[in-house]
Amino acid sequence: MTEEDDQKDAWCCMFWALSLQEDFLTEKCLIQQSLEQKGHICKFLPKFHCELNPIEMVWGYAKYRFRAAADGKLATGKALVPQCLDMADTLTI
Repeated sequence: MTEEDDQKDAWCCMFWALSLQEDFLTEKCLIQQSLEQKGHICKFLPKFHCELNPIEMVWGYAKYRFRAAADGKLATGKALVPQCLDMADTLTI
């Protein structure tokens, strides 16, 4: 191992050790603090699980509708994009 690898390992271990401390576990991030101070609810989606993110379902449905209606022309595509995005309502999702 090189000295650089040792430094990376040390940083990783320190980060891991700090992340397990109770005061770090209960600390809210700045975005969450700011939103909650203004009376909003802040909920984060699980990282690396895009299938649980509703916007992915909207995007997938819009792409499906676009492919069904597209004729390969740029002008048609430009007109179809907003229409297809508007077709994805909350009941569809």
